[in-house]
Amino acid sequence: MLGRQEKNKTEIRTVIGADARFQGDIEFSRGLQVDGIVVGNVKAVGDDSSEASISEKGVVEGTITVPCLSLSGTVVGDIYVAEHVKLGAKAKVIGNIRYKLIEMALGAEVNGRIVHESQESNDHRAQSKNTKIGVVPPLKRSGE
Repeated sequence: MLGRQEKNKTEIRTVIGADARFQGDIEFSRGLQVDGIVVGNVKAVGDDSSEASISEKGVVEGTITVPCLSLSGTVVGDIYVAEHVKLGAKAKVIGNIRYKLIEMALGAEVNGRIVHESQESNDHRAQSKNTKIGVVPPLKRSGE
């Protein structure tokens, strides 16, 4: 795509077929293909190179947390991508996207915030969680 060669495709080991409707959370490793409907959260576990792929007819209603995502369908929920997200021309997201690298085709739709996550921001967030912040008293107005 655009002069770049695609990386080796991840082996797909989990498939939600076009005629399937799955209700509940999914944890997977390696590759996940969603052609049907998933009502629940999707999370990659145990493999930093795992990839989820949601086809044009695929729908996920829940949070997605993966290293890599290729989206051509619909997601109603937040998306957390540690590495690379690719939004196809018919992709539709109703929720926020946090990503490291993003590709977005003409026609992709995002109704939410798109937030870049760098290693520095992740380090800063981890530091700020460990820092205690004191409560600031309210300002007194004159005459009080």
